[in-house]
Amino acid sequence: LKEILLQFSISELIKWKLNPTSTQIEFAIAGYTSSFKVQPAKPLHCLFIIRYLNGYVSALLDIADYAIVFEDYTPADNETDVLTIKRGDVIFVLEHDPGNGWEYGIVNGEEKGYFSLQHARHSPHLPNVTEQILSSVAINIVTENVPIEEEVLPLVVEFARTKFRNKKLQNEYLIDLGQRFTFSDAPLTHSLLKMEAEDNKIATDCYGLFLKYLTNPKARFIAEAVSKVGVKPILQNELYCQGMKHTVASDHTKETGKAAW
Repeated sequence: LKEILLQFSISELIKWKLNPTSTQIEFAIAGYTSSFKVQPAKPLHCLFIIRYLNGYVSALLDIADYAIVFEDYTPADNETDVLTIKRGDVIFVLEHDPGNGWEYGIVNGEEKGYFSLQHARHSPHLPNVTEQILSSVAINIVTENVPIEEEVLPLVVEFARTKFRNKKLQNEYLIDLGQRFTFSDAPLTHSLLKMEAEDNKIATDCYGLFLKYLTNPKARFIAEAVSKVGVKPILQNELYCQGMKHTVASDHTKETGKAAW
């Protein structure tokens, strides 16, 4: 049971219930309902499972990405690194409680600072907030090290949020653009963008051609990549994204990177 549960974050483990008579535990995970059959040898074991699940969910909640303010707090003059918070504010947690009851985060996608857990409680998922706050949170957190013009950022974030292949992100609104667009010479096992399996094969082939070009700059490698994508928009966008990935923070010379781009 532990091995099964560890695969899911608190936002995915929405709810569960246990029916001792049928020895079934039913979960609603990421929008789907799944049932796992357990075989308790004694009725007492069912109580143990319930306690275990309660403890597991509580532990996940302690490290949730969000905190909701339930009490206003205005820091004193000497608390220069403490957030001013109001009831209902949404805080994205950047650093969790080390044991002193304080955490570090961004309030409403704007201001960074510390806040006390005496004034806010963790939330397993992002509450209903405006798209403006979502965009602001995304831009402030994940694009600090990415040289993208400010007026273009909302478009980049929206494209990444809806088009990029997600690797079990805890928060679907926060796309780590720095990681997505930073060079790596490791083979690409999946396309950067969401696409069908047959297109995914083409995308990974193109990534290999890019790597070949960076180490042996012959135009035929790039020409072959462009030829492979053809006129499919998703593959054309994939090639542009791969081009960015090969030219941001690359160990290769700027000349080679520019030529690849």
